[in-house]
Amino acid sequence: MTDAPLGNHLRLRSSGRWPADHGIALDPTLTQHVATQLGLDPTVTAMRRARWDGHTLQISAITKQAPHAWPIVPISWTYLRQPRTCDECVSQYGYRRLTWHRPWMTDCVEHAVLLHELGEGGNNPGDDVRRTAMLLGLLAAPTAVFAGQVAPATTVLRAWLECAILTAATERPDWRTPPTAQTAGRWLNHATPIAMATTTREAEELLKPIIDNPRVRASRYAQASLYSPPIRNLIDSIHARWNRPSTPGHTPLATSSPTASYHPKMEGPR
Repeated sequence: MTDAPLGNHLRLRSSGRWPADHGIALDPTLTQHVATQLGLDPTVTAMRRARWDGHTLQISAITKQAPHAWPIVPISWTYLRQPRTCDECVSQYGYRRLTWHRPWMTDCVEHAVLLHELGEGGNNPGDDVRRTAMLLGLLAAPTAVFAGQVAPATTVLRAWLECAILTAATERPDWRTPPTAQTAGRWLNHATPIAMATTTREAEELLKPIIDNPRVRASRYAQASLYSPPIRNLIDSIHARWNRPSTPGHTPLATSSPTASYHPKMEGPR
């Protein structure tokens, strides 16, 4: 059976077409129907990308169920249908991994190759496997450290992505489609020293040239009010330190000892 008749049988296709949010979310009625047809528990929805909504993706904004909660992160930072792939995984296991739908996943941590886009050639050896493994580790950790401050690990992951988008703003990317793995990797590499800085002062000195870039400063990207607390606090502190007005009404994160929490620096390839 091909995908099309299976989708029709499960009522996943509307008028013979896949919906725009295919593979992302199911409403409760459709969830129950699919679970009954396949003999699965309704918690099968945990196999879909909706469980990452608000942490690593902006799914509810795409499905029109909620407003865009991250003004700084373009909706195109989410793959709707075809993700990047690792040919070796597809050949070895015969399926595509759900994790590849995250555009900030740039490398296969198992085969150490760069994920490639639909229609591209074979994979080249990846240089960012360790960073990809660190980001994946944040999905399972309770807390982590960003720029010397402890925060929930999913907040740290979001701040890391926001920092990468700040770098992207200096290039004025075309956000009508997600970035390639190589481009996303370059942005994430610029964000990594900021995220891994041992002190907030060190992180501020690395972030300041980015938010002072004319392309960033003249746009909404430099507004601290658009960011999660880790980045917002850095931007406010930079503004205050260099005699620029800070954004009022922000409460800094409580600083804790990094040794008591998961730190992404300790995470390696798995």
